[in-house]
Amino acid sequence: MADVKTTGSKENEFGYMSDHYIVKLGKECSGPRYDEIKQLKCEIQVRTILMDAWDSVSHHLDYKQEIDIPSQFRRDFYALSGLFYVADSHFEILRDSITKLWEKLDENMNKGQFDLSQEMNYDTLRAYLRWSLPDRISSENSQYSELLAELKERGYSQFRRLNEVLTENMLFFETEESLSGLGRFVDVVVVRIILSYLRNYS
Repeated sequence: MADVKTTGSKENEFGYMSDHYIVKLGKECSGPRYDEIKQLKCEIQVRTILMDAWDSVSHHLDYKQEIDIPSQFRRDFYALSGLFYVADSHFEILRDSITKLWEKLDENMNKGQFDLSQEMNYDTLRAYLRWSLPDRISSENSQYSELLAELKERGYSQFRRLNEVLTENMLFFETEESLSGLGRFVDVVVVRIILSYLRNYS
């Protein structure tokens, strides 16, 4: 375990922010392996992906300090720095909003609720399948995206119609599944097989 001292957020002359931490080995690190280095300190800088991208971009321009930048380029330079800052801020807002959506979906499912009239998208499709097929193993993340594209192509934009189709054909599906000898299918495969049956026999 390391001893950590936070030196706070810093903004360098090029406008990118980072959190800085001074760390050294903790007291529990003792013995020949640690004795020669346990008093050493190092600094860890923590940045977002976009902060690091701006740092890389600015270094490619070979300007090490503000006074190095030709005056005719400074306005564009700082405008570009501002764009990275705005993009980083809005990405954080988007991430927080998506997290709140997941939390709301989980909260409703824990109550046994799901709004069948809501928009069908990647997040709501995953939640719907966990709600409607709770005894099925979840698929890999990419499978939900592929299934979403297939459903949209077939005209499914909300869950009410899909839910009716699955409910009406689930008994038939489970009978066929048990006769197949292949075990229990994951959630996305259940939907695909039922839709394939409807396409072939409708």
